[in-house]
Amino acid sequence: MIKAVIFDLGGVVLNYTNDPYYSYLHKLSKRSLHLIRKVVEGKLIHELESGSISLDNFEKGVSMALGIKRNEVKWFSFYMDRVTVDHEMERLVKRLKGKYTTAYLSNIDKPRYVYTKKLLKTWYFDYKFASCNIKSRKPSPAIYNYALKKMKIKPGEAVFIDDKIENVRSARKIGIHSIRFKGIKGLRVKLAHLGVIS
Repeated sequence: MIKAVIFDLGGVVLNYTNDPYYSYLHKLSKRSLHLIRKVVEGKLIHELESGSISLDNFEKGVSMALGIKRNEVKWFSFYMDRVTVDHEMERLVKRLKGKYTTAYLSNIDKPRYVYTKKLLKTWYFDYKFASCNIKSRKPSPAIYNYALKKMKIKPGEAVFIDDKIENVRSARKIGIHSIRFKGIKGLRVKLAHLGVIS
């Protein structure tokens, strides 16, 4: 029986992905998008979102790797200027509240998370899991197990929703019902199939 529904934030609850940011860095640095993704999504982002380095050190690392100025990296300000909430998703979370435990589980750094919490202050999440506080990131099984333990549920009692296939697959491997998010309509169909909504 499903007891909890767990949402990713960026690309699911929030209207934001890093793709426009990568395009910005590409135009600025004249480096390939492949290299930019490799730099940002490698060791630096793992350390930033698991809370082991500061935003300043992350931006210094990106600036050195791409040959741009430190103040041009704009990891946080780019996010803050563009992120918005998805109000259809907000209505869905509100609908689930009470019948199910609701949570979010996000790979996110501290500055972005502080800002995001303000955006979501009126939402209806029972649990809030951020990688920067847990010191672990998706797709590591450790972060899912941490969330399950805190919610006091078994893997088969949870549904996890994420836009990244690697995160969906890793959650599925430990027994969590997992849905790759491609839009609210498709999500509703899949939640109905699981009996979460009618």
